[in-house]
Amino acid sequence: ERQKKYQDWCLRTYVDENASVKWCPNPVGCQYACEYQGVESLEIHCACSFVWCWACGEEAHKPASCKTVNQWNVKNSAESENISWIRAHTKKCPKCHKPIE
Repeated sequence: ERQKKYQDWCLRTYVDENASVKWCPNPVGCQYACEYQGVESLEIHCACSFVWCWACGEEAHKPASCKTVNQWNVKNSAESENISWIRAHTKKCPKCHKPIE
Protein backbone atom coordinates (compact mmCIF):
# COMPACT_ATOMS: atom_id res chain seq x y z
CA GLU A 1 0.00 0.00 0.00
CA ARG A 2 2.78 2.46 0.89
CA GLN A 3 4.73 1.50 -2.23
CA LYS A 4 1.67 2.18 -4.42
CA LYS A 5 1.10 5.59 -2.80
CA TYR A 6 4.76 6.47 -3.27
CA GLN A 7 4.68 5.45 -6.96
CA ASP A 8 1.51 7.50 -7.50
CA TRP A 9 3.13 10.49 -5.79
CA CYS A 10 6.25 10.15 -7.95
CA LEU A 11 4.17 10.04 -11.11
CA ARG A 12 2.03 13.04 -10.13
CA THR A 13 5.13 15.03 -9.17
CA TYR A 14 6.88 14.16 -12.44
CA VAL A 15 3.89 15.21 -14.56
CA ASP A 16 3.16 18.36 -12.56
CA GLU A 17 6.77 19.59 -12.67
CA ASN A 18 7.63 18.63 -16.26
CA ALA A 19 6.71 21.25 -18.87
CA SER A 20 6.58 18.67 -21.68
CA VAL A 21 4.05 16.43 -19.90
CA LYS A 22 0.41 17.24 -19.05
CA TRP A 23 -2.55 15.31 -17.72
CA CYS A 24 -5.21 14.54 -20.32
CA PRO A 25 -8.08 17.06 -19.91
CA ASN A 26 -10.79 14.63 -21.07
CA PRO A 27 -14.02 16.00 -19.53
CA VAL A 28 -15.28 12.49 -18.72
CA GLY A 29 -12.09 11.77 -16.80
CA CYS A 30 -8.77 10.20 -17.72
CA GLN A 31 -5.79 8.97 -15.71
CA TYR A 32 -3.25 9.28 -18.52
CA ALA A 33 -0.52 11.87 -18.91
CA CYS A 34 0.62 12.88 -22.40
CA GLU A 35 4.02 14.06 -23.52
CA TYR A 36 4.52 16.75 -26.17
CA GLN A 37 7.51 16.00 -28.37
CA GLY A 38 7.85 19.54 -29.70
CA VAL A 39 6.68 18.73 -33.22
CA GLU A 40 4.60 21.22 -35.18
CA SER A 41 1.11 19.81 -34.51
CA LEU A 42 -0.35 20.70 -31.13
CA GLU A 43 -3.05 18.02 -31.38
CA ILE A 44 -2.50 15.38 -28.72
CA HIS A 45 -4.03 11.93 -29.15
CA CYS A 46 -4.42 10.38 -25.71
CA ALA A 47 -4.61 6.64 -25.08
CA CYS A 48 -8.20 7.21 -23.87
CA SER A 49 -9.01 8.33 -27.47
CA PHE A 50 -9.58 11.99 -26.51
CA VAL A 51 -7.89 14.44 -28.91
CA TRP A 52 -6.96 17.81 -27.42
CA CYS A 53 -4.89 20.93 -27.98
CA TRP A 54 -1.60 21.06 -26.08
CA ALA A 55 -1.54 24.88 -26.05
CA CYS A 56 -4.93 25.59 -24.46
CA GLY A 57 -6.11 22.22 -23.13
CA GLU A 58 -9.40 22.37 -25.03
CA GLU A 59 -10.71 19.68 -27.33
CA ALA A 60 -8.78 19.70 -30.64
CA HIS A 61 -9.98 22.69 -32.67
CA LYS A 62 -7.84 22.78 -35.79
CA PRO A 63 -7.90 25.07 -37.86
CA ALA A 64 -9.35 27.57 -35.32
CA SER A 65 -6.87 29.33 -33.06
CA CYS A 66 -6.86 28.91 -29.28
CA LYS A 67 -7.90 32.57 -28.95
CA THR A 68 -10.92 32.03 -31.21
CA VAL A 69 -11.96 28.94 -29.25
CA ASN A 70 -11.66 30.85 -25.98
CA GLN A 71 -13.80 33.69 -27.32
CA TRP A 72 -16.37 31.18 -28.56
CA ASN A 73 -16.53 29.48 -25.14
CA VAL A 74 -16.98 32.82 -23.37
CA LYS A 75 -19.77 33.78 -25.79
CA ASN A 76 -21.52 30.43 -25.33
CA SER A 77 -21.38 30.61 -21.54
CA ALA A 78 -22.86 34.13 -21.60
CA GLU A 79 -25.67 32.95 -23.90
CA SER A 80 -26.29 29.99 -21.62
CA GLU A 81 -26.69 32.35 -18.64
CA ASN A 82 -29.16 34.47 -20.65
CA ILE A 83 -31.22 31.41 -21.58
CA SER A 84 -31.26 30.26 -17.95
CA TRP A 85 -32.49 33.70 -16.83
CA ILE A 86 -35.19 33.75 -19.51
CA ARG A 87 -36.42 30.30 -18.48
CA ALA A 88 -36.47 31.22 -14.79
CA HIS A 89 -38.12 34.66 -15.10
CA THR A 90 -40.52 34.40 -18.04
CA LYS A 91 -43.42 32.34 -19.28
CA LYS A 92 -44.76 31.78 -22.79
CA CYS A 93 -47.42 34.08 -24.15
CA PRO A 94 -50.58 31.99 -24.65
CA LYS A 95 -51.16 33.53 -28.10
CA CYS A 96 -47.74 33.91 -29.73
CA HIS A 97 -45.72 31.56 -27.46
CA LYS A 98 -42.85 34.05 -27.11
CA PRO A 99 -41.26 34.54 -23.67
CA ILE A 100 -42.91 37.28 -21.60
CA GLU A 101 -42.32 38.48 -18.03
